[in-house]
Amino acid sequence: MAMLVADIGGTHARFAVVEALNGAAPRLAHAVTVPTAAAADLSGLVDLALERGLGLPPQKARGTVLAVAGAVQDGRAWLPNAGLTVDAQDACLAGRAVVLNDFVAQAYATLHPEVWALSRVLQEGAARPGPRAVAGAGTGFGACVLMPGEADWVPLPTEMGHTPFPFLPAEQALQERILAEAGEAILDAVVSGPGLSRVHAWCTGKAMAPAAVAEAISPTHPTCAAFARLYGRALRILALTSLPTSGLFVAGGVAAKNPFLVEHPAFLEEFCACRGYEAVLAALPVRLVTHPDAGLLGAAMAGRKRRWVV
Repeated sequence: MAMLVADIGGTHARFAVVEALNGAAPRLAHAVTVPTAAAADLSGLVDLALERGLGLPPQKARGTVLAVAGAVQDGRAWLPNAGLTVDAQDACLAGRAVVLNDFVAQAYATLHPEVWALSRVLQEGAARPGPRAVAGAGTGFGACVLMPGEADWVPLPTEMGHTPFPFLPAEQALQERILAEAGEAILDAVVSGPGLSRVHAWCTGKAMAPAAVAEAISPTHPTCAAFARLYGRALRILALTSLPTSGLFVAGGVAAKNPFLVEHPAFLEEFCACRGYEAVLAALPVRLVTHPDAGLLGAAMAGRKRRWVV
């Protein structure tokens, strides 16, 4: 019997079927994408996915793993960037479901051979046994740390996107802009798709949607350097608080679709800019996750831990 997986973010909800593979790495089938805002609840999103060819209703699945962009408590999550609640006990899931933070799924995805193979080196570093961290920008900002356990990795979810962003004095005008627009100067509002728009407006005075900004700028544009520096600073915070000696992975759609934003020299310059700890940060392997189905594959890896797919 097959398993169902979903990756529900602030903008898109993706669903796929995972077949039993006799111990091999999970593979996806019948993957479909629907706009998260197209339905008022989880049941509506599932119905839309089935209409688009998902092919397996949750009631007939061995189990369902849902990776969601929000904090999970007791199998229930509120997605602040989507205005949606996802509950593992929802009637449409037939009582065989688990809800994970989406960056827990992204963290598990780095253990999948296909995701690793498509990742790009940003900083070679020198990998050593220890924690692994995954973070990145999409509609908001997410992060997770994987800790090595006795038999398997143990995920430590975070809500890092809702922590205050540390601005420098030269960035006061940007901070004021973000406070005026978003109401709070947190990572979600800075290192994210909407944050890219705000940084571009700060640099140029032009208000543009995130996708339009990404299309309009190049690696030599001031917006690219500014955003790369802010991105590097955010990941430096995570690196210093988790010391991910086995690797730091940059995930999320903003960098995956626009690699030049983290391949700009300003990204690593800012990432390593910590007095006395430059060498520590420079020794960490940093990679960019580019696999388009990383979230779904990570959910599948989590399902395999529950033996819903073997």
